[in-house]
Amino acid sequence: MKIILLKVWKYLPYKLQLILSRRFVPLFQVFTAAVILNSSEEILLVRLTYQRKHPWGLPGGNLERGEEPTRAAVRREIVATPPKRQPVVTDEALWLWGRLCDFERHGYLKAPPNDLLEDMTAPMRADVRRLAPIVAEYLHRFEDAQ
Repeated sequence: MKIILLKVWKYLPYKLQLILSRRFVPLFQVFTAAVILNSSEEILLVRLTYQRKHPWGLPGGNLERGEEPTRAAVRREIVATPPKRQPVVTDEALWLWGRLCDFERHGYLKAPPNDLLEDMTAPMRADVRRLAPIVAEYLHRFEDAQ
């Protein structure tokens, strides 16, 4: 039944879509969307197959029970990606990549470290001074691994 409904969904009147969606989809769902930027800071938009009023949007979809939003966004993107380009991304790799890109995107790599340290509380500064050499050594091992 669902397969037939999916094939004719976009041709159904909007009010009928609402009625049928309540039949097959729970009343409350949590969705996730990903803002994906390329090196030119252009945003990836996807054509939404079953949306008549707003055919373009951000890639994303429903969140499975207990699933992290970042994992759901990656899962949905993998589903939409052709099989030859499907990445296998762990949560840890995704988190590290995101933080490093944030550092670059927000200009932290070009800012004097003292400017950032002045905006921190004393415990935050202590953590940064303790962790910075450890993180630097860890990132240096990336060069050795290549």
